[in-house]
Amino acid sequence: MARKRQERNWRFNYLGIFIVLTVILVTLSAVEAQQYFASRNRYASLAAEYQALKLREDNLKPDIEDIVSGKFDLRAKKRQLDKNYTILTKALFGDAKSADTVISQSDTYTRYFGKKGWNTLSQLAIVNQDRFIASSNSYVKTSFSDLDLSKKTIDITIFSKFNLRKKSNNDADYGVAYIKVVYDLQNDKAVKSTANVSYPQTDND
Repeated sequence: MARKRQERNWRFNYLGIFIVLTVILVTLSAVEAQQYFASRNRYASLAAEYQALKLREDNLKPDIEDIVSGKFDLRAKKRQLDKNYTILTKALFGDAKSADTVISQSDTYTRYFGKKGWNTLSQLAIVNQDRFIASSNSYVKTSFSDLDLSKKTIDITIFSKFNLRKKSNNDADYGVAYIKVVYDLQNDKAVKSTANVSYPQTDND
């Protein structure tokens, strides 16, 4: 009788242990499953974030391949810009036959110097809309710097020396123009420009 009771107790104990272990295993499985799904969701979220950032990076990435592959010949473009800026600057400071000739090319000057830049240059180079301050141009030199591949812009500096129209024997003989341009290579026009003109001060006494 006692032996049967003992066997029954052992069975209950085993059953209790089995139930407890089963509960523990089920709980652990549920926790692991929850962690798995959470990790998978987090991975999916990170993957989506990565793709979004990659797309943004691709859009902002400097398109240097266009330049080195021959789609965009930077060296040829610089030669063209050097030629065009030299012609325009020389015309404005001494080489054009009349102010009207330059003013009739306002659209071209606006393209290469920007609207505000051209307005400043025309005020510096032309007096009363009909007379140049320069009588002839000595030379123009252009230089290029700060190529920004992401914005596809390049900085252009233009320096020009020119002979002044003299009012009297005491006036200065020459002047210089210093122009800075930010040029948009993609849209093929100036973004903005600044200009300064100066000449030696003389004693008119």
